[in-house]
Amino acid sequence: MINNINFSFSSKDDNEQHKEVYAYFGSAVYYAQVLEHQLTNMLVLIRVAKKSEVSITDIDNLFSKYFSNTMGNLIHELKETYKLSESELKELKEILKLRNYIIHDYFKKKIWLTVK
Repeated sequence: MINNINFSFSSKDDNEQHKEVYAYFGSAVYYAQVLEHQLTNMLVLIRVAKKSEVSITDIDNLFSKYFSNTMGNLIHELKETYKLSESELKELKEILKLRNYIIHDYFKKKIWLTVK
């Protein structure tokens, strides 16, 4: 899937090409972070729901804990907490792999797309 991503830049000047690459990159990063935030929300919610009393400080501490985790760690904890099915876990791991590629490797491997 990752290798099938192609851009059609032939009708655009360099400046427009760069804008488009960075716009797609920014959009992908944004959606990855939205997912990470949702995974955190799910973990905080279940922890809060299991307590008889909870303070704002408790909630803040939970958010701080989970926001400092990697997406892989969030997925692992979610798997244990929500008893995810194999297909759900597989999909999350595929998303994680793509997210990691975009964040850590995309420009290392595809920088030539931004240069003529």
